[in-house]
Amino acid sequence: MYKKIFLTRIFLFCLCVVALLSSTAISAFASAHKGDVSLTLKVDRRLSAGSGKDIDGTYYISADSTFSQSYTVTNHASDGTLDIVLQERVLAESGAVITDWINLPASIQKDASVTLNGTNLVMTSAYGKKVTFQYRLRYKGTMGWQEYSSHTADIFVYSPTFNASYITDASPVALSDFPIYFGGKITLSSNAKVADVALYDSVHGLIESIGELTPGTTKRFQKDFYLPPGDVNSYLIVEYTDLLTGKKVRTELNDVHISGKIVAASVEPKLSLSALPAKTFIPSDETVEIIFEIKNDLSYDILSSYVYLLDENNRASAEPIFNFGPVARGQSLSVKKNVALQPNTQYSYAVYAYVPNTTVPFKAEYTFVTTSAPPSLTVTRSIEGDRLPFYQDTAINYTVKNISPKDVSDVVIVDGILGEIYQSNSIKAGNEVRFSATHKFTADFISNPIVTLTIQDAQQTKSTFMIERQTFEVMKKDQPSIMLLLENILAKDRKNVIFDVILANDGNTSFQKIDIVDVRNNTVVHTLSSLNVGEVQSIYITNQNYENDKTIQLQAKATTADGEELIFDMEPVKLPTSFLITFLIVFISLIAIVLAAVVYYKKRSKHTKIE
Repeated sequence: MYKKIFLTRIFLFCLCVVALLSSTAISAFASAHKGDVSLTLKVDRRLSAGSGKDIDGTYYISADSTFSQSYTVTNHASDGTLDIVLQERVLAESGAVITDWINLPASIQKDASVTLNGTNLVMTSAYGKKVTFQYRLRYKGTMGWQEYSSHTADIFVYSPTFNASYITDASPVALSDFPIYFGGKITLSSNAKVADVALYDSVHGLIESIGELTPGTTKRFQKDFYLPPGDVNSYLIVEYTDLLTGKKVRTELNDVHISGKIVAASVEPKLSLSALPAKTFIPSDETVEIIFEIKNDLSYDILSSYVYLLDENNRASAEPIFNFGPVARGQSLSVKKNVALQPNTQYSYAVYAYVPNTTVPFKAEYTFVTTSAPPSLTVTRSIEGDRLPFYQDTAINYTVKNISPKDVSDVVIVDGILGEIYQSNSIKAGNEVRFSATHKFTADFISNPIVTLTIQDAQQTKSTFMIERQTFEVMKKDQPSIMLLLENILAKDRKNVIFDVILANDGNTSFQKIDIVDVRNNTVVHTLSSLNVGEVQSIYITNQNYENDKTIQLQAKATTADGEELIFDMEPVKLPTSFLITFLIVFISLIAIVLAAVVYYKKRSKHTKIE
């Protein structure tokens, strides 16, 4: 029993050994024949029309190309003649078969080569953006036809495509005074890079050159344009260098479109700006203090007010110098800035004030000119006392002297809020003139006289210069105070008396609400919403019945920001007597005088007769 089992196991072991040896022998026989084959395959692209080029390892052709692939096979090892076949199939981008498998047979001696030409194609849009060549090399060996190698090659159409976005500050509206942003970003969405990329606006020209763009890469572009008022309606143009031909190509992206409007800021007479340097005579570059002042006489509160430097084309700088901020109706604000100035240069500034419910600001400008030439005139100023009284007619006294060796003519002097204070046809060399200008001051008076004149030289040189700044302080109380005054009283009809009430804040506290009260009956005749420090407001009052009264007496009930209520009284003001009453009084007085004279004359005559 055990002997039989042992013999069976020996038999099975022998069968396994025989089978293993047989398998090894078959494999060794086949490998030996395949190992004797050594082929190389070189693939070339052949263009009979159009253009093509290898770019970064990928082959591209132009959309109109006629092309094929050629295959050069070299036999390096086989003795005798080796039969081969090159099989080729071409697929469209969609995977559809353009040409199915074709056989290109050949016989090659050892160390010989053969070139086989594949299918000739005309590239059309029906094939998509690429075609795929599938090809395999087979040879005939002892075991029949065997595959030596197989490959796939894509050939792309060189047709750069772009995705882009494009925006502008002019959508919906921008100001012609400012640089207007045009820009966006662009992505090369095709699979071939492009060189020398530049972005253009279809109307306004070059935006920016951004250089090379590779597949999938996104770059930003932008430019600030100064443009005149008008409509914006344009699209993006991409210019690039075609890497197949080396030529410039322009692609219009009509769907990447922008629209908007450019307007000019409205110059508003009720908005004023001044920019007063401490002096304009500067022999060389110098940093000079400039006082910028804005005055809001608009019907609106100003939300923000930005000051810009203007260039010679009246265009604003890219960034504001500063922001005055909110400016209430009737209010003035001033800001001091140290500014580097050059001699013989014109400096123009503009304030752009934004009010509620509008995107277009109001504009006001101010210009001055620096000079390196000494001024022809000196202007000295003085007042009576140390300070200016608050809201009282006060004289500023001026002395002007011609210090140049030449006579000057057409002399005009303007000084801040006083306006034009002097005009003369001529001031002789060495002569001086004196005069005064009167004003009611409610704030410190900054005197910066601006002089324009003509020097009587051979060239009749015209000159404009600013006299160095001088400040006169106005007197204010160090406590809350409101001054009440009456002006322009019309009392011909005592049942309808008309007058102006002047409220002047000559104290140190601003008020949020002011009631003007008639003390006769404690009725409110008018209410102001605010009265800031140094502010003066005039209120026109009508239909006041003073038939039984001879004086007007008002008071102001004012509320501070803290809610404190204060009362300010005014001295009673006598109503003026009407012309008719005055005439009757004068007439009756004259009659009385005449009658008295007659009586006196008669008495004297009688006395003379008795004697």
